[in-house]
Amino acid sequence: MIVSRSVETVLLTVAALACHSVGAPANGVSAHDESDRTVAAYRVSQPAGGIAEVRLVEVRYGPSASSKPHRHSCPVVGYVVEGAIRSQVDAEPETVYKAGESFFEPAGALHAVSGNASNKADARLLAVFLCAQPKTSSSQR
Repeated sequence: MIVSRSVETVLLTVAALACHSVGAPANGVSAHDESDRTVAAYRVSQPAGGIAEVRLVEVRYGPSASSKPHRHSCPVVGYVVEGAIRSQVDAEPETVYKAGESFFEPAGALHAVSGNASNKADARLLAVFLCAQPKTSSSQR
């Protein structure tokens, strides 16, 4: 996947802010369940016009906990902050990602497996969503 330098810079900035727990939960929007926490959300102007939303969601799993299979309408990058996460996206094999590793979910892909790989320790990941917003005309602003 090719990411423009401006979008890459925004993603890295958002990830850095989230790692320092900056920002309050925004409007309670959840990626998986009510224990997830939106850490940051930004609207970003795109060079070709239009707006994108970058949303960073902290997902915590207790020992052996998991999410139900789900899909996201936007591409998602998952970064494991603590512990180890089991993940399977579409027909790819199930993989365990450890702290410091990341994975990618294309928009609309089935995230069939998402959960803690340990039955003893907690796990935590940051999910970075990059969602295109429809262009608005000047009369709608």
